[in-house]
Amino acid sequence: MTRLTMTGAVPCLTLISPITFNKVGSVSCHPSQKALSAEKSNGATRAKSIFATQPKLSVSNAECKQGRHGVTQDGSVSAIELGDSSQDEGERDVFKKVHVATTFKEERIWVLIVAGVIGLLGIERVANPLFVLDALINDAIVEQQEIGGEWQGPGASDSCVGISDCDENGVNVLLGFEEVVLKGLASDGGLFIPEQIPSIPQDWGQEWLNWSFQELAFRIFSLFISASEVPSGDLRNIIEKSYASFRSSDVTPLVTLDPDKQLHLLELFHGPTFAFKDVALQFLGFLLQYFLVRRNKDKADDQREHLTVIGATSGDTGSAAIYGLRKKHDLSIMIMFPKGKVSPIQEAQMTTVTDDNVYNVALDGTFDDCQDFVKALFGDSDINSSHKLAAVNSINWARILAQITYYFFAYSTLVKSEEFREGDKVRFVTPTGNFGNVLAGYFAKRMGLPIDKLVVSTNENDILHRFWQSGYYEKQPVHGQEANDDFAEAKAYAYPEMVRQTLSPAMDILVSGNFERLLWFLALQAYGQGNLEEQRQIAGRRVKSWLEELKSSGGFGVEPSILEAARFDFESERVSDRETVSTIQSIYSAPCPAATSSNATRGTASNGGYILDPHSAVGVAAARRSINRVSPSKTHHIALATAHPAKFSNAVEMALKEEPGFEFKNVLPEQFIGLDELPRRVTDVKKADGLEGLRKFIRQRVPANETHLRKDGIAITH
Repeated sequence: MTRLTMTGAVPCLTLISPITFNKVGSVSCHPSQKALSAEKSNGATRAKSIFATQPKLSVSNAECKQGRHGVTQDGSVSAIELGDSSQDEGERDVFKKVHVATTFKEERIWVLIVAGVIGLLGIERVANPLFVLDALINDAIVEQQEIGGEWQGPGASDSCVGISDCDENGVNVLLGFEEVVLKGLASDGGLFIPEQIPSIPQDWGQEWLNWSFQELAFRIFSLFISASEVPSGDLRNIIEKSYASFRSSDVTPLVTLDPDKQLHLLELFHGPTFAFKDVALQFLGFLLQYFLVRRNKDKADDQREHLTVIGATSGDTGSAAIYGLRKKHDLSIMIMFPKGKVSPIQEAQMTTVTDDNVYNVALDGTFDDCQDFVKALFGDSDINSSHKLAAVNSINWARILAQITYYFFAYSTLVKSEEFREGDKVRFVTPTGNFGNVLAGYFAKRMGLPIDKLVVSTNENDILHRFWQSGYYEKQPVHGQEANDDFAEAKAYAYPEMVRQTLSPAMDILVSGNFERLLWFLALQAYGQGNLEEQRQIAGRRVKSWLEELKSSGGFGVEPSILEAARFDFESERVSDRETVSTIQSIYSAPCPAATSSNATRGTASNGGYILDPHSAVGVAAARRSINRVSPSKTHHIALATAHPAKFSNAVEMALKEEPGFEFKNVLPEQFIGLDELPRRVTDVKKADGLEGLRKFIRQRVPANETHLRKDGIAITH
């Protein structure tokens, strides 16, 4: 994970409580899912202390004794702007709240805590995930006891729930899906992960394969989102609005590049900003609006909550987030990007949006610096006293959730095609930098989607590839030199900060922010000795030590068992700029079905050739290598096309300028024509000014959350 150099904090993971599909206790065939399924034991779940040292928080002993464990939403108020939906009580998902006991002793350890959602036998789906956030714990036992319709620990009226040692520093916070989405990132810099991953029904192929993208999204989201928080009708409405602006009726259509080698391309660029980020960020934008409309219903102007959404971007996230949140009421969005290190089209897409609620910040650093600042803001008590912050990067769990859908949709489309035969395998090849896109595929696989392998595809910023090749996760390739012997050419393009400037700039990331999510599951799988409580404790300690080593030494190595677990689901490839260019050339020059199929977005085909953007070319190049390793007659490869080629004129023109009849102007969609001539609004911020400089900008420009100001006794000025 990226270092938090301004706070000195070592981030931790925070668990989302379990959701199970079908009956409680169902077991996935995935090895690590088996370990998780062992949790059910007489209605009791245990959680142990894990993770990194953090500043001390306090909560009164009285509050702990009274069981003030957080807020739940009953979902009774529907969003005005999205329409109402009614639901009979008998149709609502059955759920029970579980209170998590925590304690805090001398070591001051932030931990990953487990909260349980317990299903009744015969209930087909257990909903209302409880999300555990920022708990301070040393030794805790979660026990469940039904008392008057509420779920509390034994003796809650007399002492902290199930705690052997509770003092004024004990804290319990349970959050529902709404709070997790609104917050995005734990205040200590940690990320949310599901404690258990729901399984799709065994007969899913009978219905799921025939559903539209929107219906698949609804079914998948419903496994993670309680109808008590977002009623089914409202969720459907949000999904319909989210994908109404996509230019393809399939939202993410699948096309074929090479039928002989069974190589396919999943086009993810048919959204408003022509990048895969639209799939998640359109959904997140309408979801945030839904929650705020509900929270602010019938409130006076000075009582309304105002949310400040912040994000870092290496190119595509920024514009997709801005287009998803522009003009949304009670929302502001601030996007930081590395100045001069995004493509001209990407910068224009962001900075030409001059809506009052949009703020663009150009930092004289790298994407990793931008991400560090964003995470530091979440941990900054000063700015959090005046602004209610939410995350828009893939560190926000809702982003990962939304992206799961297109893995299912692509598989369904392929299986229904004439090219697919019974017994064929399917591999997904995902170009990635921050690991969020391919992580969504991992969750799809864990849910039961029959994916043979997920191929992690990197450019010359190859920390992920080097991990899968050597077992070392390092900013600089100290170990595993065999993974670098063919990349001497890349050194000429390296920044002083060790991030290499490539033709695929959205992947120019030094440290992958989402990778720690995977690390926890790998550690839980590898350290499978003892009961589940001990497994979690061991896994958490290992992740803590790895992140500390990454922060202090610039990298860490894992044991063979961890690497073996990682290789169970994943393979990896690294692609140079030279190969990126040659891949764009070869795909364009070879006739393929994708070039002649009906394209919903102008510019991907010209003179009978298909045009890849450089990021998609990284995925296709990696897919070709994977094809050479397996039997192409029995394995299909689906490469993810993450952006439209018009967004990256430099790489496309470099590759195709000598091709007869090629003109880049023919690649441009009408939405891009004249974009560079529009007025812009952007503020330059110097890295040397540190967090204080960014604070000053936010204080002066971005509207505060007045409910925060009143709560903290801060004078309100306009």
